[in-house]
Amino acid sequence: MNEQEKQSTNINNLFGEECSITINGEYFSYEEWNNIVEKIEKTINKIFEEASETAKENYRELFRRDEVTIIVEKTTEYESRNVIGNGKTLYLNYKALDEGLNIFNGIGYLWLKEADKV
Repeated sequence: MNEQEKQSTNINNLFGEECSITINGEYFSYEEWNNIVEKIEKTINKIFEEASETAKENYRELFRRDEVTIIVEKTTEYESRNVIGNGKTLYLNYKALDEGLNIFNGIGYLWLKEADKV
């Protein structure tokens, strides 16, 4: 399987602007990791494209913080997402990545700086 112990990828230029995010994970194969990064980036950009102008400004502000991190885990501690309320960190369960709504809702809780565990 050729798993990497720890992975980290920075995505810069989200929305074609100076917005960025860091994605971290552990114990994914190279293929899994590349798919994770691609899926998250595409989903975030799609959410942005479909958002109202007010929401777009909120997303820009959030992702210009330069400290937003999505951590993807293979876990049984939560089903889809866990946001700890610091406005910086979103934990996503690898099994729920195909459900773009988990990324969308998780980003919303990051913006609000509220905790959420589903």
